[in-house]
Amino acid sequence: MAPVLDRPYPTCPETQPSCVRPPRVWRTLDMMPGLNGLRTPPRRPGGPPVTPRRTVLAALAAAPVLLAGCAGPRALSPPDVALADVRFLRAGLFQQEVDLLLSVGNPNPEPMPLTGLRVALTVNGQPLARGYADRTATLPRLSTVTIPVRARIDSVDLVRQILTLGNRSGVDYVLSGEAFGPSTGRGGLPFRSTGSLDVLSGETGPALTPL
Repeated sequence: MAPVLDRPYPTCPETQPSCVRPPRVWRTLDMMPGLNGLRTPPRRPGGPPVTPRRTVLAALAAAPVLLAGCAGPRALSPPDVALADVRFLRAGLFQQEVDLLLSVGNPNPEPMPLTGLRVALTVNGQPLARGYADRTATLPRLSTVTIPVRARIDSVDLVRQILTLGNRSGVDYVLSGEAFGPSTGRGGLPFRSTGSLDVLSGETGPALTPL
């Protein structure tokens, strides 16, 4: 079928070489020779045409939302752990058994499940005690609880600390370790706190330093 023109196409007589034919005005792109199949982009009802550029922009705008939906839960911050007290349980020839009472704080806005603790106590720069707690507990959000950790002290290390104390009125200690839970992996959440103990007055001055 021949294309339909918007207006008649006049013929120029051969006797008038200067006759200029007006350009053809096609109703649609489909009617133009050589451009069959090139159509106007589709329109959404009541909206602008959907072009490839608009499609790309829409995909880029939706990418952050999709990534946020695929992301896992937010990682928990390490607990704040401080040494609250030391209780001697049993004295032996080679080892002393003690309970390290730890003040464990949860700085996260959601509960923190724990399955165990591993701690090390250093006094005046020398290792003194190591302990473990295999227990399941859930720390309430934004709160602090006391957890006992059974530890052992070598008698040689204890005697060395007594001898080096001398006339010093206080000792400095470092408590470090890891807190384990369902989502912490094998490495656990590391923690570290420092403090001092005035031997004469019995006053302590802990300073939390979470990693």
